[in-house]
Amino acid sequence: MDVTVLILTFNEEVNLPHALESVRDWADQIIVVDSYSTDSTVEIAKSLGAEVYQNEFINHVQQRNWALEVPKYRNEWVLYIDADEQVTSELRDEISSIKDLPDNVSGFEMRRRFYFLGRWLKHGGYYGWVLRLLRRGRSRFVFSARAGEYAVIRGEKRKLNSDLLHVDQRSFTHWIQNQNRDSTKIALSLFEAGGRIRMPDLDSNEVQEGRFRAIANKIQMALPLGVGLLLRFLYFYLVRGGLLDGWQGFAYCFLHEFWFPLLIELKMREFPNNAYALEEAKRLTWR
Repeated sequence: MDVTVLILTFNEEVNLPHALESVRDWADQIIVVDSYSTDSTVEIAKSLGAEVYQNEFINHVQQRNWALEVPKYRNEWVLYIDADEQVTSELRDEISSIKDLPDNVSGFEMRRRFYFLGRWLKHGGYYGWVLRLLRRGRSRFVFSARAGEYAVIRGEKRKLNSDLLHVDQRSFTHWIQNQNRDSTKIALSLFEAGGRIRMPDLDSNEVQEGRFRAIANKIQMALPLGVGLLLRFLYFYLVRGGLLDGWQGFAYCFLHEFWFPLLIELKMREFPNNAYALEEAKRLTWR
């Protein structure tokens, strides 16, 4: 199978070389859609063989759909990865070996190895399936329950045996700053929706990545603040096995399943009583 690799960027000069090196001697075409980076991202992309397009960033759904529709693709199949992800040699070989697909197959899922503070988190529900290999013309992105995005396809979905890697080269400080920003945008989205979790609007024949976390979010938000967050943390740390990943597993489960949703809840409660905080949140942009 010949594929085009698609990467979205904004100020990714630290991560992008690793992502491009993992695909540049393999992919038939590499497209980078950049939202007007102010660092050397564009120069790095061009130097490593990528075709660069630029588009003003509004949100991830708009940008990903624009990236699927506007650039000139040479291939029907698109493997989209983030700038902090890398394609393993096993995944490259497996995709290359795909031949004579039935016409109704429109996407492939693969597992993603998520590295946090130097450790692969094998447990806690973080070694999960992601829908990343898409047939163009039958794929699009929609908003997830908490203002992120999902890929959805029209047709059959299959699974690959090989892994994608998530290895952010930037600092833990940068990760914390992103969590603070992202929690503000999610809190604003929920606040404007009256505190309700919004499910994506899908056609009857579309298949998305999964809805487990949306259900977990609904349950957590229906419970008293401390109770819901504690149960959420204990579920991912004990039931899903995050404790098996050492101190990094504890840190990620606590920060992502307790601290991050706590920030969202507290910011939602602040907005009705603090006009400045609400206006400040509206000025933030997703990156």
